Amino acid sequence: MEGTRLRAGVVGPGTIGELHVRTLRSLGIQVRALVASSLESAKGHAQRLEIEHVYDSVAAMAGSGEVDVVHVCTPNVLHASAATQALEGGCDVVCEKPLTFDLATADDLLRMVESAGAKGGVCYHYRCLEGIAVARSLVQSGALGSVRMLAGRYLSQELRDVPAAHWLTDAAIVGPSRSLADVGVHWFDLAEHVSGQSIKAVLAQPAGTSESEPFLHGAAVLLRLEEDTPATVVVSQDCFGVSQDEIALEVQGSAGTLRWSLDEDGERLIVWREDGSQLERTMYAKSFQAGTERAFQALMSGLYDRIQGGQSPAPTFADGQHGVAILHAAVQSAAQGGWVEVPPTVPLRS
Repeated sequence: MEGTRLRAGVVGPGTIGELHVRTLRSLGIQVRALVASSLESAKGHAQRLEIEHVYDSVAAMAGSGEVDVVHVCTPNVLHASAATQALEGGCDVVCEKPLTFDLATADDLLRMVESAGAKGGVCYHYRCLEGIAVARSLVQSGALGSVRMLAGRYLSQELRDVPAAHWLTDAAIVGPSRSLADVGVHWFDLAEHVSGQSIKAVLAQPAGTSESEPFLHGAAVLLRLEEDTPATVVVSQDCFGVSQDEIALEVQGSAGTLRWSLDEDGERLIVWREDGSQLERTMYAKSFQAGTERAFQALMSGLYDRIQGGQSPAPTFADGQHGVAILHAAVQSAAQGGWVEVPPTVPLRS
């Protein structure tokens, strides 16, 4: 990428915000400004992160003339407001997932992005992993034959280690689908990205029994993709025995099977032929952190290529809206006890 002339501003200086700052700087992109929960907080974090300018609102930062791209790294409930202010200020936007957790708001935001001619996208960075690229290529080339079924998981113990007052424990902040909104959307994106098929319907079974907090402990989700391809995934951030996030995706085809995973031991891809022999067995990154940082750098490079007018397979705002539609269907499914169709992407101008 050649985007060193673009200047970035970050909203939210937490762990994810710091990752954005480090990654952007590794690509030669200036991080010029910061917004935090208060101006005083922003000043402290800006000094720590060596960021020159601080503002008391996203609107002020976007209208300052100091930044071209705004990175939204806030808790989920603030994503839409921050992205809206950035777009109104004439900036492109890179937003953490989920884009929002309210479908109507996601629809409105996508229309606003399209109307403004803005570029950027949503941070589904796992699709930028090396093993995922190979898996997608194998499926698209027909090496596995026709796709018959997908299965996988996204497990972590993150919620076991955070204090009760943390925003990740509050459904009003993270979203009613909880872990599905925070990490499950990553798996949904991977399943679609690798298979080349969109998720069309959802049957969600929460792991908890509380009527007020049905997704508190995660969920098992049965999915129906295009061509009626079935898929299943288990998602939880409340697991014992998982020291680091553990993500896995298996694709079973008529001529072979692939199994991809990322966990504390790194990123692996194993592919079996129809006769049982191994087509490929590859270790990529040697740890979860190494894989995540490598994928994040590739994601940002792709997003900034798009912002500069180039072509990029990096996830778009439409991908982000579609993820919210899947979450919406999952919440409705749990409430109704049956299958729910995923709402279509809002129509945009031709």
